[in-house]
Amino acid sequence: MSRSKSHRGFTLVELLVVIAIIGILISLLLPAVQAAREAARRAQCVNNLKQLSLACLNHESAVKTFPTGGWAFCFLGHPDCGVGASQPGGWLFNILPYLEQSPLYKLQQGLTSGSIPTTLQVAAQTVIQTPLAAFYCPSRRPVQTYPNLTTKVDPSAAAADTAFGLTGDQWILYDVSNTSSKPLVSGITACGRNDYAGNACAWLDVNELAQANPTSPLAIALGTAIALGPAACQPYLSNPAYVESIKALIGTQPGGQGGLIVPLYPVAIAQVSDGTSNVILCGEKYMDPNQYLTGTEHGDEWCTFGGYDPETERYSHIPVQDQPGVVLADYWGSAHAGMCNMAFCDGSVHQISYGISTTIMTDLCNRADGAAIDASMY
Repeated sequence: MSRSKSHRGFTLVELLVVIAIIGILISLLLPAVQAAREAARRAQCVNNLKQLSLACLNHESAVKTFPTGGWAFCFLGHPDCGVGASQPGGWLFNILPYLEQSPLYKLQQGLTSGSIPTTLQVAAQTVIQTPLAAFYCPSRRPVQTYPNLTTKVDPSAAAADTAFGLTGDQWILYDVSNTSSKPLVSGITACGRNDYAGNACAWLDVNELAQANPTSPLAIALGTAIALGPAACQPYLSNPAYVESIKALIGTQPGGQGGLIVPLYPVAIAQVSDGTSNVILCGEKYMDPNQYLTGTEHGDEWCTFGGYDPETERYSHIPVQDQPGVVLADYWGSAHAGMCNMAFCDGSVHQISYGISTTIMTDLCNRADGAAIDASMY
């Protein structure tokens, strides 16, 4: 008599046990995978800052000064304005040739304005709307343009916004023919942003400084730029005596005395008397995570290639990890846990703890305060 074979399957209990074990394994592996991804993003952030610091050092090697912070947020950089006090664009515009971005840097070269749109307006719009990977921390947001909203300029404000006659999507451009007092780019709905800022040490409002010294060369140069356009003030800013007078006035301010990326004030490496390995050059800037993608946070409103403002400059505040709903427009900070990446004037990149003391951070941001600093302090 033949016997049939019996095939025993999994019981429901055994199946549930296997599923539970797989779930436990996944829960154990997921944090490790996430940690590995964040480590890779953090390494890319360090590499970005390394590129930026080396570009600044190559700029210093070529022209004998670090890049300046430019004039003000609403002035777009232009290659025909050269370097130093005559360049309205900020430090990120100045270092484009040293980031293998010479075509973008030269895009407006020799162009003039007239009826809008012209070749100048089209070129400027391309510059404004070009995001560069080296300017974005991958832990924070992807490399793309972000909204540029007209609501960020208050037309009723008794400040430079009103004097410039700007809406939020406009910039004052450099016109080589000087045929237009304020050739503006308009209709821009998005622009490139940056997650890194230069070390200005302390806030330095050149407009307020000019208003407080109305007969100074600084006031004359900026007044001419605002009234007649950037091209009209170039004769002043190409005059060495004028430039030295402007530097002397800016040098009376804490930012001029201690900063590395200073408006209208080119800092030479010899002025970093505390030592290039002891002074911050640039680093990650703080942002509210709720505003990463909106283009509305003060400190992230204007485009990458404009002049001096919290968009591209930060001061001697301690770094803070990005916190939803908290706006700290002039602080250093990042999306990374525990630390913020900073590049120093010797090209090295260090991780600065969020627990650093205010005194040490102030010393690291000042190029010439004479403080002795050891790496163990941060």
